[in-house]
Amino acid sequence: MRYYNSIQAVLLVLLVTISCTSKSVGNQLSDVESYIEDRPDSALTVLESLQKSNLDTKELKARYSLLYAMALDKNYIDTTDVSIIEPAVRYYERHGSADEKMKAYYYQGIAYFNKEEYDNAIVSFSYAEEQIPDATDMRYVGLVYSRISDLYNRSRNTDDELKYVDLAADIFAKYGIGK
Repeated sequence: MRYYNSIQAVLLVLLVTISCTSKSVGNQLSDVESYIEDRPDSALTVLESLQKSNLDTKELKARYSLLYAMALDKNYIDTTDVSIIEPAVRYYERHGSADEKMKAYYYQGIAYFNKEEYDNAIVSFSYAEEQIPDATDMRYVGLVYSRISDLYNRSRNTDDELKYVDLAADIFAKYGIGK
């Protein structure tokens, strides 16, 4: 009986430790999310200092993945490593809000764009565009339209390029957002 109680106590301590670690990492990710737009260099530093072993749930891995892709982009680091954003894409396609899905697909599209895999990029941006009717982050709505415009420019499809430039400009102007 004592042996059984000891095992229960050890398991409880482990569970609490794991739970506290997840909560602590979750709090750190929330903190990074609060200032990533204004201080992307600080956000990137914090994200790179996190121990990946503490990302012990799919949700934490997805949040980290999305924030890390955002921080790289906002620090003008063009990555072609699509695997950086894949945990977010896989998780948010089933569990995420429209904004989370849109951002995950957007950053997936950015990585493909940087790799010059334009066919894959337009697929990702199209998935991002599908989220727009339910999205609330209008800055990213404008960014999605802007990147789709860039792809149409690459393919010399001027009519669609201008259509998406106008959509992006309208969103940025309507909501007073600087690109």
